[in-house]
Amino acid sequence: MFIGRGTPGSRLDRYAGLDDPEWVRRRRLRFIGVDRPGYGYSDPWPEAILLDCAGDFVRVADDLGLERFWALGVSGGAPYVIALGPLAPERVGRVAIVCGADVGMDEEKTPEELAAALGEEARTLRENPEEWYAGCAAEVPEVDRRVLERPEVRAIAIEMFQEAVRQGAVGWVDDALRLGRLWPSGSTKSSRT
Repeated sequence: MFIGRGTPGSRLDRYAGLDDPEWVRRRRLRFIGVDRPGYGYSDPWPEAILLDCAGDFVRVADDLGLERFWALGVSGGAPYVIALGPLAPERVGRVAIVCGADVGMDEEKTPEELAAALGEEARTLRENPEEWYAGCAAEVPEVDRRVLERPEVRAIAIEMFQEAVRQGAVGWVDDALRLGRLWPSGSTKSSRT
């Protein structure tokens, strides 16, 4: 199962409820995290459209010899997973979306202002992750905050978010710009090697 991470997000994301190796083994599942362009060690790809990035999942499936797969999209990763439907309908067995979010660019900001704001967020996340995480947890409803404040959840989330901004805010900015565009129709013309 491919997991499309949130925005920002990285391949290191995992969920306490799905992090039991025995439970996963009994269900014959394999979770595969793929960094979108600009996150973690993945090269930035600012000109990529949504289908290009979703195509990375398909290319990884090819490399792993997976004929069919399922996909889970979380928050800002949801559009990429949804795009797998028209991109590879014969290969995607199921798609699940968890708290799908509209995380496109704030229309009141220019791309330069967005890059500056997210650059500052990424800097704070790298230099003071506990402060950054506390700020994020403070913005959600109480029921979510109780989960986010659990030590094991906090540790997983901070590690994942820090990996997402390994290169600064480049992936985050590109995600926000990409997700703010109209969804493309037809097939992708770009290719990635």
